[in-house]
Amino acid sequence: MKRSDTKRPVKRTGDVRKDLTQNQLAWIGSIALAYNETERLVDVIFGISLSLSELSYDVVSRINGTEGRVEIIKLAIRELGCPELMCVAFADTLGNNGFSLLKKFRDRIIHASIVDAAAAIARSPAKRGSFEEVLLTVDALKALYRRMQLVRSEMIEIMKITSNYVLAKSPANTNLNLLAGRGVPIAQIESEILRCFAQFHRHQKARLSLPPLPEFPSEPELNAADERALQERQGEVLKRVSLMRAAFHELDRIQQAVKLPDLTEQLSKIVKEKQLRARQPHGIEARHK
Repeated sequence: MKRSDTKRPVKRTGDVRKDLTQNQLAWIGSIALAYNETERLVDVIFGISLSLSELSYDVVSRINGTEGRVEIIKLAIRELGCPELMCVAFADTLGNNGFSLLKKFRDRIIHASIVDAAAAIARSPAKRGSFEEVLLTVDALKALYRRMQLVRSEMIEIMKITSNYVLAKSPANTNLNLLAGRGVPIAQIESEILRCFAQFHRHQKARLSLPPLPEFPSEPELNAADERALQERQGEVLKRVSLMRAAFHELDRIQQAVKLPDLTEQLSKIVKEKQLRARQPHGIEARHK
């Protein structure tokens, strides 16, 4: 779905509503908004894992880039005492197999410029002055959206698990408070963590079981797409020519039915009448004299 720039010739109109279908545009918009929801969870998990509470937004807004926040979350979760199995699983969700990878796809899509409209191939700026191509077919966009929704579901469970680990270490949950009937029993917290991790594992397994993202079409397939696009354009031209011929034929039929008079004869008659009126005053003045 993403590859290095192949320097394909540009085949587009420049009007995205003509170059892309309504379905493609709808899925692109869905991916853009779905990513925002997923990125919001990164900020929430960041604040919870560092116990920032009211300061969470102030701190998050001062850290440029989600990559830095993701790495801090990984460190913070380990410091909270999460088992190694959880840390590795969470790193997969947050890292280059999960959220970070989807962020790259999302960045390429929202910054893309159509190159080949018929093949749904766009070009997007990458790092260090290079470009990459991204596939914008409906199937590719749907597959990406599905992955994004599953990653979001995984991150919701990470948020719950992180909250429970923070709760277990909070001052309000000391042994003294527990003996006094305050706080949440550790056994209850551990049970909730296990329940959330089981749900997390189901979401992650579903994501990892998905088929690979669609590949770019082969050259024969691209040539066939070009041929179809050419035939469609020729069909549109022939349709317009046919409509024009029908319109002219109808106009001729109307003119013959109405039997419009000869304009040349009408103009000649008008000119003669004007000439006659122009001579009449001079004749009257001569008779009076």
